[in-house]
Amino acid sequence: MKKIVFIILLSMSMGHFLLAKENGFKIYFFNRAYTGDFELAMYDYDTTWNAFLQDADLSRATLLIDDQDIREYRWKDQILRISDTKIGKIYEKKAGLYQYIFIVTLNGKRMYAGRVISKKSAMAVKFPVIYYDDIYENNSLQIYPVHTTIQLEDIPGETRDITVIPAVKEHFQSVKKIK
Repeated sequence: MKKIVFIILLSMSMGHFLLAKENGFKIYFFNRAYTGDFELAMYDYDTTWNAFLQDADLSRATLLIDDQDIREYRWKDQILRISDTKIGKIYEKKAGLYQYIFIVTLNGKRMYAGRVISKKSAMAVKFPVIYYDDIYENNSLQIYPVHTTIQLEDIPGETRDITVIPAVKEHFQSVKKIK
C-alpha cells in the first residue's frame, strides 16, 4: 500500500513538474546550424516560417530566455529587461544573437517566430524581429512585429497584433513584471 501511495505521489509531482516546464513566457533562440534545415525565406513571412514555427524542435534551441531571466517587460515599447546572469550567457556567444532565429511561446503554445537583427539593419523583413542593439548597454531586447523605423504605436493594428498579444501582457501582469 505504501508503494502505491508513493508511486501516485511521485507521478503527481512529475506531472506538476512537466506542466511547470510548459508554463510561462519563453523565447527559444536557434543558430543557423539548426535553422538551415528549414530554408526560411529571408524577407517575407511565408509557409517556410509557418513550418518552422510548428515543427522546430524546441529542445535544439541554442539559448532560452524565460520568465526567470526577464526582470521586467516594458509593454508600451515591447522592451524586455534581461537578468545579468542571462546577459552573461548571451555575451559568451561570439556574435551574440545576431541573425539567430527565435520562437516565442506562452504556456506551451507557439505564438510567433522571427529573426534577431539590429535596428540599423537594411534588411526589409516583413516578420517579427528582436532588436539586440541595447543588449549590453541596457540589458534589454526589443520585440517588433516587423523591421521598421516607425514607432510601435504607429504600426497598423493588424500587423502590431502579431507580437503585441494581450495574453502575454496578462501573463506579465500576473507575475508582476509589467511596466
